[in-house]
Amino acid sequence: MQADVASATEILRVEQATAETATLLGIKTSSPVILVHRVASDFAGAPFEWRSTRGAADTFQYQVEIR
Repeated sequence: MQADVASATEILRVEQATAETATLLGIKTSSPVILVHRVASDFAGAPFEWRSTRGAADTFQYQVEIR
């Protein structure tokens, strides 16, 4: 069953890449990365999606389209 997004909260911040993140992204350890935390809720207010996304800061691009 697919839930419809009624609202979402996102927090973006800069952090240093851990060794694991650096390996996954192909960058040097301690390089700056952008971290995006997202929690989406349905129309009843129940959260149904939680995610964290990281990207190398020097190539990071973020776009949101809400309809």
